[in-house]
Amino acid sequence: MKNLGTIKAYRVAKETPLGYMISDGEKEYFLHRSETLYQDIKTGDVVEAFLYLDKKNRLAATLHKPRVTTESFAFAPVAAVLPGAGVFVDIGISKDILLSKDDLPRAEENWPRPGDFLPVRLKVKAGRLIAKLLAREELPQSGKSGLAGETEGYVYMLYREGVLLLTGTYDFISVHTGPRGGFRLGQKLSVRITDQDERGYRGILTDSFVDADKEAILAYLRRHHGMMKFTDKSSPDLIYRRFKISKKAFKSALGRLYKEKRIEILPDKIILIE
Repeated sequence: MKNLGTIKAYRVAKETPLGYMISDGEKEYFLHRSETLYQDIKTGDVVEAFLYLDKKNRLAATLHKPRVTTESFAFAPVAAVLPGAGVFVDIGISKDILLSKDDLPRAEENWPRPGDFLPVRLKVKAGRLIAKLLAREELPQSGKSGLAGETEGYVYMLYREGVLLLTGTYDFISVHTGPRGGFRLGQKLSVRITDQDERGYRGILTDSFVDADKEAILAYLRRHHGMMKFTDKSSPDLIYRRFKISKKAFKSALGRLYKEKRIEILPDKIILIE
């Protein structure tokens, strides 16, 4: 269908009891009043509209700007899972779009859940709009964002021994996880960058670093009779000189230890209670 899945300029041909008919010069399309952003529209006006198939599978228009079209891509949140068929992604209009199981891992336990994010564009197939995962060659060249330290990315691909993440700046981060499983496509993970090459970045899961940071703090406390003057109020330079980690990582490790009831946090010191 012409213009399906795209944003184009249309002239308002006439007003109807439920909305408007807009025209591209050849055909007319229905624009429901609820899809106008409640703008003051008059016959003869030109509007930027997106064409899609509504919930009754009728060709319709909306002035809501979708996150993605057949001509543009972006990250879109997963709205719902349809077991055996795929997942629906929210593209920013009143109708969610299906991403087929053909684009998803074979095991449904690795499928994304509502709230996960996927890099997608739209495609017209058999007269319908569907979402498609972006192929690697469709993405901007990776490794140009100068990533360093801790960052976040979304699972783009799953391997037997790791995952490939894609950041919001479309940089790839390869993460070796070993046999640890339970990851899913679109899941957001926190990582610490460790290296970079022509294909992107390499990193390690922040949780792995938190465990190491926790052990470093515990070791220091044990060597100093279960007490230290370093707290979350200490300067980043002092923390780094002693533990070789950032203040953010230090506070994260302290928070984990406190939740595990292994330390007591006082205004001017930390006490080991294990």
